Amino acid sequence: MQKGPFNSGSSVAISELNIDLDQTGRSYFTTVLDNSGSFEQKQIELISNFVQLKADGYYFNEVSGKPSPGQLTLYALADISQVSSANVNVLTHLERSRVEYLVREQGLSFAAAKAQAQQEVLAIFNLELPENAASESL
Repeated sequence: MQKGPFNSGSSVAISELNIDLDQTGRSYFTTVLDNSGSFEQKQIELISNFVQLKADGYYFNEVSGKPSPGQLTLYALADISQVSSANVNVLTHLERSRVEYLVREQGLSFAAAKAQAQQEVLAIFNLELPENAASESL
């Protein structure tokens, strides 16, 4: 479920979310620093532990060995009280809407919703991850 990393200069938006996963209005912007997809934002002041990451840009295409011909936008939801870094990838993107539904409509905690959504998305592809492997750590 991986694709090549976003290229240097791709944009990354970090938006604070409340417990219902609605945006609070606090957002931070940065760019991918290198062609390994690394990004960083040190000066963040958040009240909530939940964030949405949105990465937008060109990525490295492993098949062609060249940058993608078009841009791609991927999302991730993360609890930053549990991690010091988070990745944006295809799995985090696919599970996002399900996590939002499980939190908002089913009343699950963020952690329970993330675990359930990850399992459901992986099951669609008949895949498994090691126990306690968070999709945003891939």
